[in-house]
Amino acid sequence: GWFTLHDRRHPAGGNIDHVVVGLAGVFVLDTKNWSAAVTEVGEHLQVGGRARRGVLWQLGEQATVVRDVMTLSLEPRAGSRPGSGSAVAPVPVLVLAGVDADRAATVNAGTIIVGVNRLASALTRRPGQLSRHAVEEAMRVLSAALPPADEPRPAEDATRPKLWSGLNRVLFVR
Repeated sequence: GWFTLHDRRHPAGGNIDHVVVGLAGVFVLDTKNWSAAVTEVGEHLQVGGRARRGVLWQLGEQATVVRDVMTLSLEPRAGSRPGSGSAVAPVPVLVLAGVDADRAATVNAGTIIVGVNRLASALTRRPGQLSRHAVEEAMRVLSAALPPADEPRPAEDATRPKLWSGLNRVLFVR
């Protein structure tokens, strides 16, 4: 089966729309309901002729945070150094609603771009990468490391600058 975490707190502030975990892997989803059609221009997007340059980069960064959380938290293999747990690389997915809801899946800069009506088929046809145990472990780790966005921040985080509240633990402590 598939497991989903909705609206999770990003360690640097903001939120991650959805994290989906199943036998096919780990997926970081960002949902957009733009009123105009999306066009791909190189590694960038245009919506109704207006450039949306940061969208794919931001989604890729969210996938990197999810990867780093899993890598640092999962049990390391026997004989490996602490903090060297292995994890499958999360796949960023831009999910389009509105006028692009039926858009077929494409890949741009490592990100799947797909209409909401075709999301299930885009994910389920991918080859399996995780065992059932790995799915359960990934969900345990991600649920703990990425709390709901509307949950109050712990008191100790209030004393740190917001940008660095979680990033030091996730990205820089190795």
